[in-house]
Amino acid sequence: MFFMIYKVKSENIDYFTLQGSYDGYTFYSVGHDKTHLTDIVDAYSEMSNEIHKQNGKFIYYIRVPNTNIFVQCLNQLDIAEPKCISIKERY
Repeated sequence: MFFMIYKVKSENIDYFTLQGSYDGYTFYSVGHDKTHLTDIVDAYSEMSNEIHKQNGKFIYYIRVPNTNIFVQCLNQLDIAEPKCISIKERY
């Protein structure tokens, strides 16, 4: 079994970065991804699955090859027990 141990600086590094608001939702993306709000809005607009506002107004966007992953949350991920659903779209 192989284990790696990373020494992390005492800086606060957030995994998700706030990108902005659109259509009543607040969008976040992965911090190290060079995604802009326009990219997220384009992916959001092309979704075939419906997004319902009652499932939350916080949407976290994760881009992986050939797939857009949206995680829709009632509350932000930085709380103890976030309530979220995930929506995956292949493109």
